[in-house]
Amino acid sequence: MEARLSTFPRWALLAVLMSIVLTNTAAAQSRTGTLFGVVTDSTGAVLPGTTVVATDEDTSVSRETTSDEQGRFEFPLLPIGRYLVRVSLPGFSDAEVRGIRLETQQNRELAVSMRLTGVQETLTVVGQSQLVQVDRRSSSLGQVINSEQVAELPLNGRNFVQLGTLAPGAVKGEGAFFNNKGTTEVSIRGSTSLSVQGMRENANDFLVDGIDNNELTAGAVSILPSVESIQEFKVLTNNYSAEYGSRGGGTVLVSTKSGSNTFHGSLFEFIRNDAFDARNFFEIEKGKFRQNQFGGSLGGPIVRGKTFFFADYMGFKIRQAQPVLATVPTAQMRAGDFSGSLPGNPARTIYDPASTVTDPTTGQLTRSPFPNNQIPANRIDPAALRLLNLYPLPTFTDRISGNFLANPVKEFDQNYINGRVDHSFSASDQIFGRVMWDRATQFYPYAFEFGRAGTYSTVDYLTKARNIAVSETHIFSSRLVNQLTAGYNQVFNYMTPIGTNQNLSQQFGIPGANLGDRENSTLSQFNIGLGFTALG
Repeated sequence: MEARLSTFPRWALLAVLMSIVLTNTAAAQSRTGTLFGVVTDSTGAVLPGTTVVATDEDTSVSRETTSDEQGRFEFPLLPIGRYLVRVSLPGFSDAEVRGIRLETQQNRELAVSMRLTGVQETLTVVGQSQLVQVDRRSSSLGQVINSEQVAELPLNGRNFVQLGTLAPGAVKGEGAFFNNKGTTEVSIRGSTSLSVQGMRENANDFLVDGIDNNELTAGAVSILPSVESIQEFKVLTNNYSAEYGSRGGGTVLVSTKSGSNTFHGSLFEFIRNDAFDARNFFEIEKGKFRQNQFGGSLGGPIVRGKTFFFADYMGFKIRQAQPVLATVPTAQMRAGDFSGSLPGNPARTIYDPASTVTDPTTGQLTRSPFPNNQIPANRIDPAALRLLNLYPLPTFTDRISGNFLANPVKEFDQNYINGRVDHSFSASDQIFGRVMWDRATQFYPYAFEFGRAGTYSTVDYLTKARNIAVSETHIFSSRLVNQLTAGYNQVFNYMTPIGTNQNLSQQFGIPGANLGDRENSTLSQFNIGLGFTALG
């Protein structure tokens, strides 16, 4: 059965099926590296025809090749991980190199020496140092952030992109559109911006397992993998190889975790609570703050040495007060009484528009003020009165400007799910499939709490993201290896003002302002002037 699975007709059929089912074929492979080197004897002479086997220490999946006439061997497109390399040749002792860590897009060079002997023995080398190695095959510059750094370094909100600033030439971007503390439809899941080598944040290219992961409206991340999902990621900053460089900024390559021959799992919850906080300096009373980020992961074998799975979930909930200082009409003003004054705010004369007359001699317009600067109740338009009732009464009665302080609560909910399965058909045929799903909602309030209707700058946000990857690596011979990776990336960002599809202006007595469709159904914006907070 395995012999048939590895034949060319099956490979061709699989390639056709994946090309039909999945779109957006990726050119870049981000979850692989290359192991290469030379085999010599104790005198330094090269040894051709040596059998070289690279085995993943976590999954026991192996790949085999043979050294050429110059004693060279190579394992291209090798999944990242920890490897054991074993070399053997009749008449020589077997040699092993253990604990070889292969990172994303790394060209890892090994030097293996064998000793001539007539006794069956094995020479084992544990972990050749790579700190002083120079990659002589690639001129690209970048920084790998491994799983230990991702898991152990402090991250606000467990957002992996923050670690991208560890790469030389990369700094946190300050673009307001996707780095503004969750006040735009792109940034509700947190900061996702990097400026690499002085380029704009929207010039970066994000890939996850070789699949496009870009939010194209602002150049942010389509889907934010959980920290539990990430094996490692690399930030390329300069001199990209031909498979990268589709944009002028940095290229961020994310590699997700896979299962192994042993079961591993995790559970976590991070809590922030106003019970541990002091009052904000600008608050009358301490505002609400509840933040819970929780989840877990599990990975292991389905069939040991053959099939593996990894899955994780993350939930994120925030209830956080947003202190807002606004300016609202006083109770007297709402009743039409403008006779009073406050320090720094002298009473202004209110003229009766119905009293306007034209001087026949000069042609100038003259108007008479309302008696005692008070507008009669029967002169206040019913629609205007309904709008005035949207305003709350002032918090502070000793001033006009900034006379209302509120702590409306922002509501944020996110659910993220990731699942991956790896399978080895044979030593020459491996495949993996991975699905990520993310949904985040946020209600962002403004100062006035009137049933979430008609209040200025009150918005509902929704982000839905999906990212799917399928990749097969097929070894036809020691000189011919092919990897096909295909995927699908989708992200929707919605920003819905409160009152959408409700024809609010008509409900407040202003006919003709709404057209009845989605784009023209909220409350029209009203600016009263004199510094009062707008409505609609």
